[in-house]
Amino acid sequence: MAARTAPRIERHPASSRPCDPGFAHLCLYTGDAQGLFDRLHRNGFRSRGPVVTVSAGPHAGAKAVYTLDPDGFAVELYQRAGENGPPEVTGFFHHGLTVRDMEATLAFWLGALGVELESRGVRAGAAVAPVVGVEPESMEAVFVSLPRDRTPIELFEYRGIERHPATARDEDPASSRLALRVADPEALRERIGGDHDRHGTPRVPTPDGYPVLLLPAAGSRIPAHR
Repeated sequence: MAARTAPRIERHPASSRPCDPGFAHLCLYTGDAQGLFDRLHRNGFRSRGPVVTVSAGPHAGAKAVYTLDPDGFAVELYQRAGENGPPEVTGFFHHGLTVRDMEATLAFWLGALGVELESRGVRAGAAVAPVVGVEPESMEAVFVSLPRDRTPIELFEYRGIERHPATARDEDPASSRLALRVADPEALRERIGGDHDRHGTPRVPTPDGYPVLLLPAAGSRIPAHR
């Protein structure tokens, strides 16, 4: 994900709550979540809560915390269970995206884009509240992955809590988007239904309006913009 600046245009903060459809975050691996969290706080950065140890499920024993960049965009720090290392970022874990309707969302990701389902489960609201800063009745979490490199995308549907659309314009601070490499971006855009961004890049919206850019696969002779 690349940082972008939109000069000379009216802008509005795009930061939102984790339960709002269209909310997105990055999750990064770290060897010491508490140490990195403490350093960020000493430098004036905020978070949605303290470092929490996951108590149950496939991530039991891991530590996680939602930190916030200066624009309010959420960056989750994740320390794997049993791992101890330096308080620094050690890798990319996943891109997270909150959705309104999981079935409609999976029809888009699995059916239209052809990504693969990795796991699916429901978590109690009380279990996720310390990390995300809001408490729904429950939250469904689904991991999907890209076919070749297995890059994970985590999809969330919060239930039993008031929600508001969170998708924003490209120029609004804390807005985000995904960019995927595909065999033929223009053909996929035409099949799914989408448009082009201001640079001419094909893009398609998720059911919640979150933008997904379509780029030519590495080594493809298809130009990036047509």
